[in-house]
Amino acid sequence: MSLKTLPAQLKNLFTKRMHKLAFRLLEPMDRWAFRPYYRSPLAVRPHKDTDDYLQRWAEVKQQSHPEIVTFVQKTGFAIDEEWFQDLMLLTRMRVTPNPPVASEHGRILYSTLSAYVAEREFESVNILETGTHLGFSALCLAKALQDQQQPGKIITMDLIPHDVKMYWNSIADEQGPQTRLELLRDYQDLLDQYLIFLQGDTRLQMKKLQLSRVHYAALDGAHTYEDIHLEVASLQNKQQPGDMIFFDDYTLTQFPEVVKAIDEVCEKYQYSQEVLKCSEGPDKGYVVAVKL
Repeated sequence: MSLKTLPAQLKNLFTKRMHKLAFRLLEPMDRWAFRPYYRSPLAVRPHKDTDDYLQRWAEVKQQSHPEIVTFVQKTGFAIDEEWFQDLMLLTRMRVTPNPPVASEHGRILYSTLSAYVAEREFESVNILETGTHLGFSALCLAKALQDQQQPGKIITMDLIPHDVKMYWNSIADEQGPQTRLELLRDYQDLLDQYLIFLQGDTRLQMKKLQLSRVHYAALDGAHTYEDIHLEVASLQNKQQPGDMIFFDDYTLTQFPEVVKAIDEVCEKYQYSQEVLKCSEGPDKGYVVAVKL
């Protein structure tokens, strides 16, 4: 006997039970699909000496980024330096592995978003970020909204869950495993007012977003040619002239396919490009793209 030949009452009962079973399996299946990200993907144990984080922090603060400084001055909006440095210590300083620590993008995010909302009048703005990591970029964006007294919401996506205790390769790891929410407890006002954390693959999650407009986007998720094209294709019809996309890792030596994809989507969907270089690594760069 097929499902089509069952009486309507039995068919409805079967459908309800199948839906109930599917919902019961949803969370464990999700955890299975993304299981590496539930198991402290950034660090398996605390680093033995927190002074190493402080030393790294001191070194990074001495770095010079003249092109970024000039750009920030041109926008007229600079992030509070003490606030920025404290957030950088918590969320950006890592000691293993030990590549150059990229943090200057936080200044660019703050300055461009501040200038964007200062020049316009919005009841509320929608901001999308891919690649939450520890939350550094999302909080720099939230700080810009707060300083400009601009209502809005920042939806930030990552494969790493928000509510699972783990080590984060952070100076705060000495306190034991924490959720991202616990890690960022000192920024609770910004979290409550602006941040929405989503866990999952952007290729699936972005299709579910019911936003008529995305005023500003910061893309730093999957570093592949295909993902850049998919993300911008999902965004471009939700943006109007003057709206912005910030691209991280415009770095030819490390991510040639990302650079190629960014150039292609900006031309295809009519965005201007301003490339900014910094001294955080060989050829390290960012792109500020504005919808034409």
